[in-house]
Amino acid sequence: MADEMREGYGALVGWTTKRKGKRITLRMQSVQKPPPYARSDVHSQFYLLDENQAVQLGNQLFEITNQTKPRFSGRGLLARLFG
Repeated sequence: MADEMREGYGALVGWTTKRKGKRITLRMQSVQKPPPYARSDVHSQFYLLDENQAVQLGNQLFEITNQTKPRFSGRGLLARLFG
């Protein structure tokens, strides 16, 4: 049997993430038709990522959209307001 790559296309309409230990479950939902959508039009695909893959995916999305990664200071809200 020849190896075949399966590809699907659709518009991303939602996603959820859940942490399970050091793994992240990413559920991506897509549709292949314009709105309005019926429940049966939404297709879900689940991916299991390790922490490194999640960071790489996030970084790639920031880079491709020319967005700046959020910068967090180690200081709390009150320290920033009255610091």
